[in-house]
Amino acid sequence: MRATELVRSLPPRYDRIQHVGAYHAVYHLTGKMPKAISLFAGAGGCSLGFKQAGYDIVFATDFDKSAMQTYALNFAGANIACKDINELDFDKLLS
Repeated sequence: MRATELVRSLPPRYDRIQHVGAYHAVYHLTGKMPKAISLFAGAGGCSLGFKQAGYDIVFATDFDKSAMQTYALNFAGANIACKDINELDFDKLLS
């Protein structure tokens, strides 16, 4: 599945869910931290914000090699890929 197909497959109201409400709903219904993936991750600034908000970052990607090297230093042991998002298999990633 390509990135554009992934976005189109989201439920219609997905983009309107408020962060706090979504986090609490997922956590209280499942007892687990909500998960996120970071596309266009850069050095990890957005991932850091999600992590501080209680999310589990399960994957990050950027096509910039230097950015991914920095991301790996900022998030030791992270599941990362240095490639164009159009080359990713989102079906495999999300399973």
